[in-house]
Amino acid sequence: MLPMQYVPKPSRSAAAANTSQPPRCASLVLVAMLQTRLLAACRGAVSARAAAAVTVRHMHAERLYWEEKGSGPAVLCMPGALGTGRTDFGPQLDGLSKKYRVIAVDPLGYGQSRPPARSFSLDFYQDDADRAADLMDSLNVKEYSVIGWSDGANSSVLLAASRPKEVKRLVIFGGNAFVDQQDLALYAKTADTSKWSPSMQASLGAVYGCDLQRIWKEWNDCMIEFVQKRKGDICQQQLASVKCPTLILHGEKDPMVPAHHPQNLHKNIAGSKLLLFPQGKHNIHIKYAEEFNAIADAFFSNPHGPLPTPPQK
Repeated sequence: MLPMQYVPKPSRSAAAANTSQPPRCASLVLVAMLQTRLLAACRGAVSARAAAAVTVRHMHAERLYWEEKGSGPAVLCMPGALGTGRTDFGPQLDGLSKKYRVIAVDPLGYGQSRPPARSFSLDFYQDDADRAADLMDSLNVKEYSVIGWSDGANSSVLLAASRPKEVKRLVIFGGNAFVDQQDLALYAKTADTSKWSPSMQASLGAVYGCDLQRIWKEWNDCMIEFVQKRKGDICQQQLASVKCPTLILHGEKDPMVPAHHPQNLHKNIAGSKLLLFPQGKHNIHIKYAEEFNAIADAFFSNPHGPLPTPPQK
């Protein structure tokens, strides 16, 4: 497995040019909704330490970091908010790589793709999609499947819609094509980092330090801006442009993504499949890693065939 860095093309957002290094601080209290990232980080720590670092190139102080493992058909993994390829997709890097070439990216401004510091415009989902596409182009990967979680699911939809020739399969979960007042109310409960749970200090505090409050506040502000300026539309209009076979997964006990979001995706992405994890929350690919990987593998191999039944407990 090789952690690598790639220089993306300039983004649509001028804010992405900020190259300041985020500050650090010794003590942070972190949010309960993100507790799943700590579990993933712990699982991935040993493999990450053992990997050899290879710098591909740098330019204009912008770099996109990714890890890849395995060989075979390519699978691109797109993380959620504050996430990295390793912390969000450790079980997929280790499990699916037995059959696939798994490429897990740190979006610009997250994890090891810093500097620049993370910033948010109304184009940030599209920017992440465009940079991921540029990365795959640079690797000369002509066709690939995509797995997207949470924010990464939204960017994955935009990637599939804009790159129909390249994206052959799409697996998304924890995403939302639009944001509404119900979503904003859920997000508002997490806006103040001084009230966050301490259980995530090890994983996110070590990565973002004092910059964590700024990042999370700007993310929340951006969600409000989507409602005010785009009527909540994140990628709703692009759903009809997704032409590849698409699998939507959803944990029925997800505290951050109400059930109408996966239903909306399923309704508006033609030919898509929807599988529900009855006891699943936001982190079904971590909590049920073996089962998730088996479902993804079956879908990648034969998207029109039967799929394993999600765990019922």
